[in-house]
Amino acid sequence: MKGLSERANGATLALIANTNLKPIHDMNTTPQAPAPRNPRNYVLRPFPLVGPAAAPKAPAPVPLPPRQPLPTAVIDPNKPMLKLGLDVHLQFIVAVVQKGHGSPQAPRKFTADQLVAYVRKWVAEGFQVFCVQESCGFGFVLHRQLVAAGAQSFLITPIALNGRRKTDKLDSRVLCLRLSRWLDGNRDELCPIRIPTETEQRLREKNRGQSRTFASFAHRAWRKQRAA
Repeated sequence: MKGLSERANGATLALIANTNLKPIHDMNTTPQAPAPRNPRNYVLRPFPLVGPAAAPKAPAPVPLPPRQPLPTAVIDPNKPMLKLGLDVHLQFIVAVVQKGHGSPQAPRKFTADQLVAYVRKWVAEGFQVFCVQESCGFGFVLHRQLVAAGAQSFLITPIALNGRRKTDKLDSRVLCLRLSRWLDGNRDELCPIRIPTETEQRLREKNRGQSRTFASFAHRAWRKQRAA
């Protein structure tokens, strides 16, 4: 019995060894199931024939507004000239007057109404009155009053007239002398700016008011968002 059991165990081990050593696949067969086919059908279509790319259309030119001429002086050689250099302040105006090509007079203080009255008087006496002032935050009220009184008024951008020495008397004197040389033909002395009409000025103020309102709303919204 012992020999039979040993032979049976040996046959069982040989069967197990043969089963484990048998390859699971060869070059022709595989135990894996075939992969499912893709049910989608792809159809290759030819690309449409496209001609050469058309050049992009150039944007229509925007018409520019007509160029506005800069102010120029109108000189009558038959009338004497009176030149005023003005340093404008809120409460008063410092003016230096020069008659013809004489020496400038001493600076004097005027109110706006007094200066306009003097200009009206000089124009009535037969003088050509020319005025120059630097543009500032007071607008063009004085300029329009001087023009209505009969003077030719010019505004320039603020410039360093006397370097570090800046006083009302010196500024008005230098403006008067520059105006005199500019009227004599030296165009490098002054560069008058164009004065907008009252309609243009009202439109600018309206647009600026809308911009300030929008900026105020945006600032309030930013403050609320920051406080939250």
